[in-house]
Amino acid sequence: RQLRGPIRVRAQGGEGTVVIGTKPELRQGDVAYITGTSASFHVPNNKYDVYLSHGPLYNVNVFEIDFVDAAIGNQKKSLVMNNGSFARELCDSRTFCRHSDVNKMHSNGLALGGRSGVNAVVFDDDKVISPGGLRYRDEPVRHKMLDALGDLALAGAPLLGHYTGVRAGHALTNNLLRKLFATPDAVRMIVCDETMTARLPGFGLERYEIPAVA
Repeated sequence: RQLRGPIRVRAQGGEGTVVIGTKPELRQGDVAYITGTSASFHVPNNKYDVYLSHGPLYNVNVFEIDFVDAAIGNQKKSLVMNNGSFARELCDSRTFCRHSDVNKMHSNGLALGGRSGVNAVVFDDDKVISPGGLRYRDEPVRHKMLDALGDLALAGAPLLGHYTGVRAGHALTNNLLRKLFATPDAVRMIVCDETMTARLPGFGLERYEIPAVA
């Protein structure tokens, strides 16, 4: 699907039901091309932003996070998602939490399968207390980008366009997709030719390049 012009969603982050509106019928080889119509969705809160806009590549233009914990702080990253960027840059970036939240989550029956340093990173203000530390200096923002790619996959086909997220979470990106599909002529389905296929996530990736960690 191709995005036309900027489609912007602003909303407070947090949990939400993941529901997508009516989507165009998909065929094998289709991609979603963002076209030129602009629309907006706004819940007043200037701390959170997500955008989708027209572009020739599947691109996470910017993702930004901002945490009070000194070991995380403010992090930004940009990626073009072709040529194996997902596997090389994102797929082994673990979820993370504050040490003060661990006992609270466990007492509520949450994160019971979490293993610090294996499938999660635990921070305590200016310290990384997980054994082995970080896999990347900016692992937290990489994981948030990974989350966003999973959320965008609910579109049902690769989106050719630019995504920007500022302190965005699952519910916010889902609202963005729902707004996209609710906007007439905001997307159109196109069938990939050889040139288009070369722009998609995973193209050019060799099996040996896939990390041995989850």
